[in-house]
Amino acid sequence: MTNDTTTLNGALRELGETMADNLNTMGVNASASDGLTTLANKILDITVTPTEKSINLSCDKSILSFYNQDSCTLTATVKDQAGIGISGQSVVFKQGSSILATKTTNSSGVAEYTYSATGSGDVSFTASVDSIMSSPVSISDVYFHRDTEYSLTKSSGSTLNQAIANDIALTLPSNFELTFKIQTTGGTSSNEHRFFIQPNSLYVSGTQPRYALFVDNRGTTGQFGHRNNGSTVGIGSTFSTYTTGTYHIVKIVRSSNSLSFYFDNDLKGTQNITYLDNYTDWNFYFHLWNNGTMKVQNITLKEL
Repeated sequence: MTNDTTTLNGALRELGETMADNLNTMGVNASASDGLTTLANKILDITVTPTEKSINLSCDKSILSFYNQDSCTLTATVKDQAGIGISGQSVVFKQGSSILATKTTNSSGVAEYTYSATGSGDVSFTASVDSIMSSPVSISDVYFHRDTEYSLTKSSGSTLNQAIANDIALTLPSNFELTFKIQTTGGTSSNEHRFFIQPNSLYVSGTQPRYALFVDNRGTTGQFGHRNNGSTVGIGSTFSTYTTGTYHIVKIVRSSNSLSFYFDNDLKGTQNITYLDNYTDWNFYFHLWNNGTMKVQNITLKEL
């Protein structure tokens, strides 16, 4: 009995010391000599502040190109009320109402998901932890996009025509919006600069394609048009808002066979064109009759 009592007293004393140490760690003045009852009451008096969580979502890209097989990284960060990342949290990534994946936060409170382009248009993402949801993040998921500035300069000689890049061969969607910025210097009323959307298979050096869409610069004027079996057909009237050496915005919208042409957001003409689906290798070409430079950038083809 004596040994059992001694063992019990030792265990209670050790418990009291542990309780006191924990209380002191939490900023409460305590000693093992206070007794187990007093120590227990001090523990009960402590108000435990529940952890408040917040979640933030970001994406490292604002636009993706399905043609280029682009992807982006969605990053969710879960923090407590002190701004410290919380590890081991289950984060649910969603596109609209569809669940993409569930990921666990690392030691910094970060969880990531890689989204691959599908060409589906504008998309919105959220991330949630428990019942807490992030603010939505939206990006453009388009069929084709190039930020690159392309240019061609003609300083002498005969007509110069050239593709902006050799790795482009597009199938045009039945409904689309094509936008790009264009700038030119050197075009004249009789020796214009022309920017074609044409099939690669119809390219001939120094010669216009048999089928193509184009926007023309003739110095201070311009016009949309297309090539139909080797003939040039103007679309709408010429416009005198073409300032050389300045970037202008071109937009072409297709709805089935009907195409609408916009220059700096003004509608310049509409026409039915039936040959667009006959080719699967559409590209973008400079065509310069006169000396000078033509530039293009921010080409985006979005399926509607």
